[in-house]
Amino acid sequence: MEKYTGFSGHASLAGVGMWMNENQIWKAMEERVKIKQKVIKHRPTDKLKDLLINILAGGHAIADVNNRVRVDKTIQLAFGRDICAEQSTISETLDASTAENVLEFGDALKVIYQKHGQGYQHTYENQCQVLDIDLSAMLSGKQAEGASKGYFSGHENRRGRQLGRVTASLYDEIVCEKLYPGTVQLEKNLPELIKMAENVLD
Repeated sequence: MEKYTGFSGHASLAGVGMWMNENQIWKAMEERVKIKQKVIKHRPTDKLKDLLINILAGGHAIADVNNRVRVDKTIQLAFGRDICAEQSTISETLDASTAENVLEFGDALKVIYQKHGQGYQHTYENQCQVLDIDLSAMLSGKQAEGASKGYFSGHENRRGRQLGRVTASLYDEIVCEKLYPGTVQLEKNLPELIKMAENVLD
């Protein structure tokens, strides 16, 4: 990797990138997520990493990659990237992703969590594992995939989706999560979320 001395508006994030590199966090993604797309300059998993950096840097949309990550050489190098992909090519990679790729991504997250998560290392002989399971409203426009009218507290006549999430309360860690249509209520997806958590925690 080239040497570079510069400044970054997200300098504290550089430590996260260096930790990820040292612990080979992204290796699980590279080994398991196989998006069928022709590689011209960046591999699909490289573009997913650029998108992750964008999210961690506070980006709210894919377009933010260009003015948050591409212009910040320091943060790119901290995450092991010599150059950042252009936002339009990242969009193309997401469009090329399939339901199978989503499952592959989930499998990679499971591997990462089991290696580094405190919840997975919990000693059940000493204390019960406490899991919190709930839904969070994810409001969106009418064109969003899976968006539908549903019950969103404090937001009447709105469309969106529900994010089902299981957290290990003792460690403030997300064990697993899944996006549902806006009409779904917790009593309907609770069994599935429990099975997902059971799978991650073995």
